[in-house]
Amino acid sequence: MSKGFVLQTTVLFILGQTFVMTSTWAFGITGTVLGDDFGIPMDHRVEGFPLKVLRDTMFVGSAMCFAATELWCVPRSRGSYWV
Repeated sequence: MSKGFVLQTTVLFILGQTFVMTSTWAFGITGTVLGDDFGIPMDHRVEGFPLKVLRDTMFVGSAMCFAATELWCVPRSRGSYWV
């Protein structure tokens, strides 16, 4: 793997984790899907950092992490799965 590719996938993964972790921090455990499943309402609307950048920060962040992991784990000797 080239250094540029490693850097790109690492940045993609770290950015995705940043979105997921800051969303969890802003919503709290009860504000995420866990709280929604058990009917725990939030006291206030979150309008801070993660939601000013993206609307669905947890979903997009998770997708970024999954994509970075897939790109990192694709065997380079057999070519890309995307072709």
